[in-house]
Amino acid sequence: MHGIPVDAGEATAAETLQSSWQATVDAALTRDRRLVKVKDRFRIVTNNDVAAFQATCDEMRRDYFAHGPSSIGVSLSTGLAAMADYRVKLAAANSQRVRSRRQ
Repeated sequence: MHGIPVDAGEATAAETLQSSWQATVDAALTRDRRLVKVKDRFRIVTNNDVAAFQATCDEMRRDYFAHGPSSIGVSLSTGLAAMADYRVKLAAANSQRVRSRRQ
């Protein structure tokens, strides 16, 4: 190589690098093609989970405004107790959201 002494093992590695790289790319593309159905199923499940979570949050919001501490006819003590309940529900929903992001 250009008159520079090179270790025989390194020269062999350099000569086979292109074919090794192509084999790696081919393997990755093959695996990607095999996972298309799995990715589609995962997308459907994820969309369903997101829709269910959104519906739960919407229901919680409607319930909060209809029966929460700011609704008409709710006493201060009842509103305070409702706030504690909603904080627990909100923490559970937030925990579910965080778990969903990790998966």
